[in-house]
Amino acid sequence: MSSVAVTTLSLLVACVLTKTSCQVPTRYCLPNGDVVPDVDALNASYKCAELNPRDYILPRIDPGQVGDTTEIRLVPGRTHRRITTGVLPPLFQVPEFLTPEECAYLIDLAKRHGVAPATMTGKNGTIIKKTGGRTRTGYTSFIRADSDPVLYNIQQRISMLTEMPFDLLEESESFQFGMYPTGGHYHSHYDSSDGQPEDLEKKPCCHQIHLPHTPNRCVLCRYITVLMYLNDVVKGGETAFPLADQLGQSLLEEHIDLSAYCQQSSVVVRPEKGKAIMWYNNIRDPETGWIGPVDRYALHGGCDVIEGQKWISNVWISAPQHNRKYDNSVYAVRWT
Repeated sequence: MSSVAVTTLSLLVACVLTKTSCQVPTRYCLPNGDVVPDVDALNASYKCAELNPRDYILPRIDPGQVGDTTEIRLVPGRTHRRITTGVLPPLFQVPEFLTPEECAYLIDLAKRHGVAPATMTGKNGTIIKKTGGRTRTGYTSFIRADSDPVLYNIQQRISMLTEMPFDLLEESESFQFGMYPTGGHYHSHYDSSDGQPEDLEKKPCCHQIHLPHTPNRCVLCRYITVLMYLNDVVKGGETAFPLADQLGQSLLEEHIDLSAYCQQSSVVVRPEKGKAIMWYNNIRDPETGWIGPVDRYALHGGCDVIEGQKWISNVWISAPQHNRKYDNSVYAVRWT
């Protein structure tokens, strides 16, 4: 590899993964199009230069084909594998994303913080998500990444995995922890708000306004979900994507009821301690390069835990709409 390519690649790593080097308020370092696989017109000509904040488009990893495996470096001295599990939506698995020690620590952290019964509306009027009127059974807790050094380290690793600028992770919601006992499940739903684009654009993203987050006030703009399994489940507890890679398939009742139809889903991911899965909840708007409408193929849910317990942690990476990309986030320390 030439010295120029090495320098450019180093800039890419610094800009995407490091807050201090490139994401100070008036400076963003963006690579040129020679070495970036997902090159778009808005990004193609920029080099490390003085630019307005967020003069870029949202990163989006090309999934390739199901089964494709890419080696990635997320921590010193180790190589992880990012495995394509679905194309519609882009869906990836990363085995051993967390170490066994990290998994044990996170479960203990959630227990110490306290988990409460999960509801469809969440606390303080969190926006309702569509699940066909069915139930969710489990326990949840929310913990800020900047409140714990282990969480903060994992947050940085997620930035590297997703190639998302770190400031967008800082402006996203807290880590969600979930515990599903035997019989626990979460029927199929979308993590982002579903609806007509023209209707969604009229409302701000929920991470940019204060509670209560209700459907008439805001829309969920969770561009990426990263789900981490914290333990091995004795039986059941899979994450199902009933519509994944089913081009043209209409939504049916069986796609919602995962208690009865889990194994009929087109993609079913088995929980394994330390494994992470990531997927895109929204399409990237082809004109603005920012968050677009929900990807209908991103419908997903948690199948029944048949034996044992399931512990997970969710990270939702929110991305604003193009016309509100400079608005403040209520979750970022610098805005509170």
